[in-house]
Amino acid sequence: MHAYKLNISIPEDRLVRLPEELPVGPAELIVLVSPTPAAEPSNADALLRVLGELRARHRPTRSKEEIDRELQAERDSWDDGP
Repeated sequence: MHAYKLNISIPEDRLVRLPEELPVGPAELIVLVSPTPAAEPSNADALLRVLGELRARHRPTRSKEEIDRELQAERDSWDDGP
C-alpha cells in the first residue's frame, strides 16, 4: 500500500476531487482535520468539565455515626421553650 499526502481545503459541499495521477481502485481514505479555534466543545469535553467542577465542590462524605452526632448536637442546642 502506498501513501499520498494532499493538503487541501474542504469546500462547503464537502466534495473533493482527487488528482488524476492517483491509481483507480480500492483505497483507504483517512481525513485529518485541524481543530478550529472557535470549535464548540464536544460532549465528552463538556462532561469532563462538569465532572471537574463537581469534584472541586465535593464535600467529603460522612459516616452515619458522624451525621448522628451532628444531628444530636444540633438537637441539644435547641431551647426547650419558655
